Amino acid sequence: MAAVRAGLRLRPDVLLLHEGPDLPAQGLAGRPAVRTALERADRAAPNMLVVCGHCHWDVPIIELCSGVQVLNVDHRVVVAMEAN
Repeated sequence: MAAVRAGLRLRPDVLLLHEGPDLPAQGLAGRPAVRTALERADRAAPNMLVVCGHCHWDVPIIELCSGVQVLNVDHRVVVAMEAN
């Protein structure tokens, strides 16, 4: 978690994590401490994309507070391409 918090202080556009946040209200498994860190960092890194896996979610992407998006790639293939 110290490394996650240190990375968030850099205000990244994209943060790649092995284990992502939980979202109990939607029944999505993950780590509560990651969710807490992301919710605290939402003002510092608005519109950040967090890419994670480890725990499978039926939905591929969610949005936390203030625009932080979490893309769960467990059992998925994601192709990122430059926009034209």
